[in-house]
Amino acid sequence: MGRLVAVLAACLLLSGCSDWPPYAVRLGPTGGVEIVYANCGEEAEKLVRIAFVVVEGDTWDEDEPKIWQLDFVTPTPLSSVETGRTPEGAVETVPWQQPAPDQEVHVEIAYEQRPQATTQMFTLAQLSEGKTLYRGDWVSREEFDARCE
Repeated sequence: MGRLVAVLAACLLLSGCSDWPPYAVRLGPTGGVEIVYANCGEEAEKLVRIAFVVVEGDTWDEDEPKIWQLDFVTPTPLSSVETGRTPEGAVETVPWQQPAPDQEVHVEIAYEQRPQATTQMFTLAQLSEGKTLYRGDWVSREEFDARCE
């Protein structure tokens, strides 16, 4: 068992595999919430669904209301997408509904090659401070944009 843990730790540290979602969340150029693919030098993963969910209780569950959802008929790679906009190949199945500034929002993305979706949590108030949510941390837009240099 200890050997398995060591192998998995080596995978995470040396090969770059990660449990972090491969995207960041920030305010986009038109003021909407923007999802930005964040893995430098890699082709964007093909998406099958993007959903924004609000949490109404103390914990998140599958029945929480969606405030925006895009479904992709054919899995599609995207480098970025902003709420309220429907990229080519997507169908908006839940129109964008503005959450309250302090309402916790979970963005859930499902990929063609992954069995489970990845999620990140934020509020509009956090995003309005000009920060980018990247790998569980809040960084400046400049720090995020410079990550690949």
